[in-house]
Amino acid sequence: MDYDSIGLRVGLEIHAQLDTGKLFCRCPSVLSDSQNFGFKRQLRPTMSELGEIDPAAKEEFTKGMMNLYKASTDGNCLVYSDEEPPHDPDDDAVKTLLQISLMLNADIVDVIHFMRKIVIDGSNVSGFQRTAMVALNGEAYSQFGNVLIPTICLEEDAARLIEMAGKTKIWNIDRLGTPLVEIATDPSMHHPQQTRDIALYLGQVMKATGRLKRGIGTIRQDVNISIERGARVEIKGVQELNMISEYVHNECLRQLALLDIASKLKERGIRTCDPAIKDLSSIFEDTACKIIKGNVFGILLEGFAGLIGMEVQPGRRFGTELADYAKKYVRGIFHSDELPAYGISAEEVKAVRASLGGGDDDAFVLVAAEQPTASRALEEVIRRSRLAIEGVPHETRRPMPDGTSQYMRPLPGKSRMYPETDIYPIVVEDEMLERLRSTLPELPAERIDRLCENYGIAEDNARKILEWDVEEAFIESQEQHGMNPGQFLRLMETLTMLKKEGFTHPSDEEALIASFMGAHEDIPLESYEAVLRQMISTSADAREAARALGIERASSDELRDVVASIAEDNAQLIEQRGDGAFKPLMGKAMAALKGKGDGSQISALLKEEIERRKNTK
Repeated sequence: MDYDSIGLRVGLEIHAQLDTGKLFCRCPSVLSDSQNFGFKRQLRPTMSELGEIDPAAKEEFTKGMMNLYKASTDGNCLVYSDEEPPHDPDDDAVKTLLQISLMLNADIVDVIHFMRKIVIDGSNVSGFQRTAMVALNGEAYSQFGNVLIPTICLEEDAARLIEMAGKTKIWNIDRLGTPLVEIATDPSMHHPQQTRDIALYLGQVMKATGRLKRGIGTIRQDVNISIERGARVEIKGVQELNMISEYVHNECLRQLALLDIASKLKERGIRTCDPAIKDLSSIFEDTACKIIKGNVFGILLEGFAGLIGMEVQPGRRFGTELADYAKKYVRGIFHSDELPAYGISAEEVKAVRASLGGGDDDAFVLVAAEQPTASRALEEVIRRSRLAIEGVPHETRRPMPDGTSQYMRPLPGKSRMYPETDIYPIVVEDEMLERLRSTLPELPAERIDRLCENYGIAEDNARKILEWDVEEAFIESQEQHGMNPGQFLRLMETLTMLKKEGFTHPSDEEALIASFMGAHEDIPLESYEAVLRQMISTSADAREAARALGIERASSDELRDVVASIAEDNAQLIEQRGDGAFKPLMGKAMAALKGKGDGSQISALLKEEIERRKNTK
């Protein structure tokens, strides 16, 4: 795809948890499944300081959700139950934000003021999140060009959603109040790979402070994407760095498809969408469709025939977009582009068309539910259909594991901020900044140079080590285990490949790597994958896994004897083909040794044996 020609623009908001205490109390910021008290809240939207209600908050309120919060008195106080005013901000968290801001060459504000950001999805007990701007006008670097950072903020993380029980969300407030770094770039990225590279760079800068939490969910990226004639869409909470490029690419596909749908509707003369909701229950009284178990209501969508079934992302059609809007009220919808199917017969489809009217260019949507619920669901379908006439709607979308995205809510507006009156402003003193500036950690480029100089590795390999976030393990492999850099890289490349296959270690990956490094002298390169698979699937250490697979490294004399025997058995082939015998004999040697030696060592011995026999004819 030519991203320049479609006018791709991407911006990032990166949120990373700090490994300090909670932001506005002195409780530890640790997760715990132990719970001994709980309480309920139902949140409502309020006006911002501009006197307006945020559209995302308004839509969240229409869901009518109740929130049940659970927690333990061990590690949680009254602040994050919203029963006690906030304490002063955590000093370590503030200093870490200032440190990150200095590393990104940002302009630090003179006074840090906290604000309240309205959030009523239940993730904050109070109905708002506290956030403060710490710095402006930073910069990040990538091979595709530099990217500006308009804001660097300090804010508090949300509660953890445990489960949904009907109209009740159940939360654990252990994570609530964990300090978050929020770094927002400008929308100047024009390629999916650049977006990934900038996210990687910012992650490396933050991790260099030594104050970031580790593990799944501790760093989350909100990816803001638009194309020419499209709209800004936010993919919310991307956790997998290597999926960022795919989310950007698939959103480009989606916006191009939605623009195509809008163009086709315009060609068909469709300017409005205001269908009546009609009761069609009598048509389905004797239906074979097992999904329908009661009333059925439907609408006619003029001009939408063939468009609802159009693919807008891999495996997702425009009908899926309609269903995403309706899912606040029902589990799904039926539409004419996919019928007859699901037990709905051609005769029933014909009867629906006769009842709703319309022509060949018109489509219909059905919902199987009781009248109030069905009407609300179909009103959402109508709302989304109206947006289709305009083109691409501004949305916040949920990242899906396959690289596509799903509608969550309207894009939040600016009408959700108002001042925090319970927290004193923080004056940023020059003396403190100078102390922090004098002890700044290395930037990624400096770390790469050090690794290349100290361990004689290529720059590309040093970049890989930083990207995998295994610099400490690499240094340990060199200084404590005497591991060849190539062996360490093979270890990490194999682990990365297994992760992509869905093979993940059930406990501690760092312990797995340490175990493998300690046993590397007994594991040939060719056996790395087999041993790692065995370790992951059985939770064995490296030596146990190698023994279970029957893998033992042969001595140099044993390798030489095997190679000499193979050469002797194939002396005629060597005599006939000379060096041309190497390839078939190498295969025989590797099969005979079954991973007991490295290919490079076996190769050298075989070449030596072939040369010796050539010279002794």
